[in-house]
Amino acid sequence: MYSSAIPSCQYLYCAGECWQDHLETRRKDLTLARSTAQRLATYRSRYRELAAQLADVGYIAAGSITRRRTRCGTPNCHCHADPPQMHGPYWQWTAKIAGKTVTRRLNQTEAELYHGWIANDWTVPGFMDTGLGGEFVNASIA
Repeated sequence: MYSSAIPSCQYLYCAGECWQDHLETRRKDLTLARSTAQRLATYRSRYRELAAQLADVGYIAAGSITRRRTRCGTPNCHCHADPPQMHGPYWQWTAKIAGKTVTRRLNQTEAELYHGWIANDWTVPGFMDTGLGGEFVNASIA
């Protein structure tokens, strides 16, 4: 049996008088979808650029390198003379690991490697600051 009553309002199948409103809403939805797709494409492109730059950075280490000269415990050693001639130089790497300060003694080659890795650690926040920023986080939430 055919009913002549106007069906309840549905987006694409509306037979009521509000079809123009639905058409306008549909246009807005399509425009929003296009702008979201464009933003997403921009984010993906920027992500690839940053990933390529980060891959060029190499190893990263936190902490600091210091060169120390020390005194020993032998009383008649030249490090206790006047003027003192200290032992060393000794290279030390110090960093916070799991909330604790860790110090390791390094040889000259290791010190040079760590120096470069620590310098890389300082460049990485620069990538993050020039990246997508809060827009990326907000886009993923929306």
